[in-house]
Amino acid sequence: MELPDCALPRELAAADATCRGTPYSASPAPEACPGSGTFTIPATRAAMRALLARWSREAPAYYNRDAAYFGLPVRYRFTFVDAAEIGPGQADIVLPLALTCGRTPYFASFRSGWSLPVVAHEVGHVLGLLDEYEAFSGITRLYPKTPFPGAEISRMGLSMREGTRVLPLHHYLVLRRFFCPPPRPVRAP
Repeated sequence: MELPDCALPRELAAADATCRGTPYSASPAPEACPGSGTFTIPATRAAMRALLARWSREAPAYYNRDAAYFGLPVRYRFTFVDAAEIGPGQADIVLPLALTCGRTPYFASFRSGWSLPVVAHEVGHVLGLLDEYEAFSGITRLYPKTPFPGAEISRMGLSMREGTRVLPLHHYLVLRRFFCPPPRPVRAP
């Protein structure tokens, strides 16, 4: 199973892991899967559960860090679990786990090789947020990821960067669905 860094093999004390190079989130390349290192661990159920537990701890931390930064009184909690361990209807979304890194739409699969910043970006899509970069940018190295002007600081603009933020507008767009009543239907004259 491809990973973005050596954190999970260290956590599991996995002697059969491969850990060489620069973690994906520390790579200067504007790519979700920069190929800056080789990080693998055998694809066991225990490794998968540990990865999902890590995502459950770390992905909401970006949202909580940024809400606190902007003085917003909100806390997020996301839980990633093995679908075989929960009952029908208990998940908001059920997706396969692809065991590589790559660009996959969030609704097709999550990937073991995605760094935590990328996982947080993809969770943003699950919450209804849109990409803030030029269409098709980042698909090939010939057309690198190109955020819209001003979106270089946004989690939804440069997804792979540790320092990009879930901005106040993002929090509003997520939370309004829970706190604002739906619009009334407009009747034709």
